[in-house]
Amino acid sequence: MLTNEPNSLHKLEPCAEEMQLLIQQASNLVINYLSNITNEPASNISNLDSHLTEIRKPISEEGLNLDRVLPLIDKHVVRCAVNTAGGTYQAYIPGGGIFASAVGEFIAAATNRYIGVWSIAPAAVEVETSVIRWLCSSVGYPESARGILTSGGSLANFSAIVTARCALLPENFLSGIIYASDQVHASVQKAAMLAGFPSANIRVIETDKQFRINPSLLLTAIEKDKQADLTPFLIVGSVAKENNMWLHIDAAYGGFFVLTERGRKLFKGIDKADSITLDPHKGLFLPYGTGCLLVRNGELLKQAHQVGASYLQDLDLTEDRMNFNDYSPELTRSFRGLRVWLPLKLYGVASFRQYLDEKLDLALWACEELKKIPGIEIIAEPQLSVVAFRCKPKTGNLTTANKKLLELIIATQKTFISSTTINGEVILRIAILCFRTHLAEVQATIDAIKSNIEIED
Repeated sequence: MLTNEPNSLHKLEPCAEEMQLLIQQASNLVINYLSNITNEPASNISNLDSHLTEIRKPISEEGLNLDRVLPLIDKHVVRCAVNTAGGTYQAYIPGGGIFASAVGEFIAAATNRYIGVWSIAPAAVEVETSVIRWLCSSVGYPESARGILTSGGSLANFSAIVTARCALLPENFLSGIIYASDQVHASVQKAAMLAGFPSANIRVIETDKQFRINPSLLLTAIEKDKQADLTPFLIVGSVAKENNMWLHIDAAYGGFFVLTERGRKLFKGIDKADSITLDPHKGLFLPYGTGCLLVRNGELLKQAHQVGASYLQDLDLTEDRMNFNDYSPELTRSFRGLRVWLPLKLYGVASFRQYLDEKLDLALWACEELKKIPGIEIIAEPQLSVVAFRCKPKTGNLTTANKKLLELIIATQKTFISSTTINGEVILRIAILCFRTHLAEVQATIDAIKSNIEIED
């Protein structure tokens, strides 16, 4: 029955006081957690069954009171996890999630602006466009460059490969060959698969002792494929223009170090790439779900993604205005730009540069400290903020020893690092990129290694 009287339908439309209460209590939960995050264990997934039992309870018809739901989130969701927001998290590639970005995301989600088309929310589109312009400028791209904010590096790499495919192999791409180093991120291989390339079309090129792609082996592979009437068309790395190939740089992890003086030297020439993947949720310390693709010739990005639709005929689709749905696989998309724009506006680029420089210094410091520990071998000196090492016991199996050491380190709950496999051998690594990781947190990692390697054979 339709009525203007208050009824249960209005539950989804809280009044100002109800919204204030919800925000206040949610804020108390978040602020209490973040204010004490340094005291949280690095990993807390014990008693997992009890947490999952609570979460798996059926959703009721009538709903629950706020004072029952928020404690459930706090106890059974927020605190039952590896502490990826904390400075003790030094596994994989951390980021952290700065608070101002979460505030920007809250505003964006609550106001729910649609930014796929400029004419629907022109100011919001301009916020995101200004972020893209700044990102393009940071890597030295010309004004003709364009880009999109994505859910992460995986979607960015996918769009990059699709753009390269449409630009260089518009008719038949099944003979196209993609080249990448043996250290390439798995998301590139997945992106190639989703873009229609079989695994047989991906050439994995060996790297040198510093795990950089070997140019001579790359050129040999390219020539071999040409002689087999295949079409070399994309390289994730270097050596492209002389072979009329697309150069894509997956800089999801390290790209934002270009903001530092040391990083600019290491990334010299990045502006020559046809496309670049960046992850603001790594190097800008933003919440997960914030990736980016930049394309030097923005028109190629548009040509690869633009389609028309009759139901959009009422919208202003003027060519010189930024309509993100023309540049992205997504038609409906969240307003990601505000979570990037707000912290940049609040803190300025210099603050991010200082934090990035600190991470470079911490990695160098950690490497030197590791060298002082008997039985530790450095596998790769840090070029950015990752240190690869292993323990070498006097007797026993290397793999077993390193797996055991990793388990013991994590069991301390003082730090959380991870392992990888290089040339068939298990290697441990410290990845320093969370904005909350400072000297004390890295010292805790070194101490955990020292105290646990002593019991190795």
